[in-house]
Amino acid sequence: MNGMEDLPRDLLELARTARTVTVLSGAGISAESGVPTFRDAGTGRWRGGPAPPGCTW
Repeated sequence: MNGMEDLPRDLLELARTARTVTVLSGAGISAESGVPTFRDAGTGRWRGGPAPPGCTW
């Protein structure tokens, strides 16, 4: 990679030639996309109750 301007192209090429690709993401990505989060006040799926077993660290 030569600089930040090459980053998207280089990442695309790595993804195309990779045997496997893993992406780690967080809740911020889904929230920005309009997908409801689990903990958001008022609209979250876990309003007022405990999280289901196995859904927390």
